[in-house]
Amino acid sequence: MAQVFGGFLPFKEIKAVTASRVVEAAENGTLFEVTGGSGVTFTLPAKAANLIYYFVNTVDQNMTVESAGSLDDIIAMHDAAADSIAFSTSSQKIGAVLCVFANHDASKWIAMNLSAGANTATAA
Repeated sequence: MAQVFGGFLPFKEIKAVTASRVVEAAENGTLFEVTGGSGVTFTLPAKAANLIYYFVNTVDQNMTVESAGSLDDIIAMHDAAADSIAFSTSSQKIGAVLCVFANHDASKWIAMNLSAGANTATAA
């Protein structure tokens, strides 16, 4: 866990990101902070027990989190078989926060929109 101001945050490290990338299983517990670029896509690793990742967008650009391949293995709001979650609605990108973790038997990813206020997370 990262220690900040004497308290603890639920992630082990924070990484600034400016380009699309593949998330590694070894980065379990990491918060990925989108700080620039022209749209960033994160590709999740193979599902495994106890994997959890956080994603936050701090700039006005699209941020997408997708499964490795078209596996229909992300559970999102109103979609039990999504391939990706995108924050791409105009004026609703900055401050988008997503937590993705493997479910109890590592057969699905569960996506939780942790953004404050109203925004649109599009499952596809």
